[in-house]
Amino acid sequence: MRIYLYVILSFFLRLPPFAPIEREIENRLREKSDTLEDLTLTIHATRWGFLCGRIRRLDVILHGINTAPGLRLDRFDVTAENVSVAPWQTFFRDNPVLRSVDEVNWTVTLREDDLERFFASRGPLLRGIKVSLSDEGIMLERSLGGLAGALFDIHDPFRLGGRFHVQKSNIHLDLHRLNAFGIAPNQTLLKTVLTLVNPVVRAADINRMLRRADIRVLQGHRIHNVFHEIRNQEGHAEIQGELIIMPETSAADADSA
Repeated sequence: MRIYLYVILSFFLRLPPFAPIEREIENRLREKSDTLEDLTLTIHATRWGFLCGRIRRLDVILHGINTAPGLRLDRFDVTAENVSVAPWQTFFRDNPVLRSVDEVNWTVTLREDDLERFFASRGPLLRGIKVSLSDEGIMLERSLGGLAGALFDIHDPFRLGGRFHVQKSNIHLDLHRLNAFGIAPNQTLLKTVLTLVNPVVRAADINRMLRRADIRVLQGHRIHNVFHEIRNQEGHAEIQGELIIMPETSAADADSA
């Protein structure tokens, strides 16, 4: 009830219509994660449309959140288009009920230093590795000595180049070349590094983070993630995808059809 009252009064008092609601949801989201560094949530709707349960667009930007394997995401942007909720249950009974949503798109931003820490956590072979990202792909550089250097018969700095790609609904790193001052590609080294780091981002981790927002909203729905595009840019990589939300009944009917 107080949400209704505020939205109505904000019109007469010339106040931002959704600011307290946005801050309250932000605080709830912060309570869901121990690693979240910052977030902003923005509701795009008319006052009347919102009171009827219609939101034209919902933007959420999360900063510094960790996935299950320990990879820090510099940014996690989520945009939901044409969201419809049941107003009585959602606003009066504080029990959010999702009626429909046209589409939910998200973008994950990975930075070089976060990837370096993630790779270093995968084992001694990758500790001290340098990551460089550009539109040409990803480059890993490492000076390999001691036991590891003897094991792989590499005693000079090596460089591994490759790209991120989608494999079995996860983001994997594909390394396809090795440069160690003229040394021929070492397949044993490549396979070992790939085994240690992959998968880098799992669809299950994205699902888990989105469900953490407010599990009640998604009750009665199944969610499925689809990766659309991976963009490598100077200093960072962007992974774009879509969250498909399906009612449980419709999903069951589709499976039986």
